[in-house]
Amino acid sequence: FQYRVRKRMTIVPMTPQYSTDMINWLPVTTENMTQLTDDDSDTERWNAQMAIPSSSVIFLRLLVTQSP
Repeated sequence: FQYRVRKRMTIVPMTPQYSTDMINWLPVTTENMTQLTDDDSDTERWNAQMAIPSSSVIFLRLLVTQSP
């Protein structure tokens, strides 16, 4: 999946995660992350993807948290 991040929102961590059961979530590793080239002055765009083994399902989500 692709998501866009505002460059001024560095205090709001966004963590792509994946799961095979929608209960246990793990972070997408940096090897599976690509920064796309169409940044503008306010945002940057990322792509997170995971290889899906045959006969399996992988769910992806973006966990957004607020720093204290």
